[in-house]
Amino acid sequence: RISLSVTIANSVISSDGTYARCSTASVDCMIGWLVRRTSAIPRLRNSATEKERPIQLSVAHASRVLYFYEHLKAVQNIDGTIVECGVGWGRSLLAFAICLRALGRERRIYGFDSFEGFPEPSPEDLPGKARRGHYRTNQQSVIRFLTNSGLDRSYVASRITLVPGFFRESMTRYDGGPIAFLHLDVDIYTSYKETLEHFYPQVAPGAIIAFD
Repeated sequence: RISLSVTIANSVISSDGTYARCSTASVDCMIGWLVRRTSAIPRLRNSATEKERPIQLSVAHASRVLYFYEHLKAVQNIDGTIVECGVGWGRSLLAFAICLRALGRERRIYGFDSFEGFPEPSPEDLPGKARRGHYRTNQQSVIRFLTNSGLDRSYVASRITLVPGFFRESMTRYDGGPIAFLHLDVDIYTSYKETLEHFYPQVAPGAIIAFD
């Protein structure tokens, strides 16, 4: 059995239609961890771009971390990796690392992104909502964002693997084995279809697939 979920604000709607917010215990745990980590954020050099700077802790960002915490806690006893399709500027990768440390769980994290923006939209996508090259990001800026946000360089190098390229080509290079948490944040129809069809057979029983 595989759980499916959709992100809506700071809540979770699961595949069986139930609706739940993050628990108070989870909130206390994660806020405490975030406060303790604040002192670990390094001073930034003046040349750091805006996207490479740590994000301010807002209700929206904290809620997103708690959303992932609840999901990763749910698969705590399932062996496997975390795979994200649609890395963007690395905000979710940071959240994954924070949650894993809070849970005391080690996992490999794989992030797939073209780093060239969207591919050509398909007729199924809403006109004007997506265009080729939109939301172009930068792989090195993602790495700098993670280290600027307090993750050890050794952790980023050893636990987080970024796989560049459009999904149809890059997904074939995944060699991490069973997947415990699959996060799809790819925005357009073709990308959702390709990533789900490719990775679904590798999702472990009882794992979670989340669509953002």
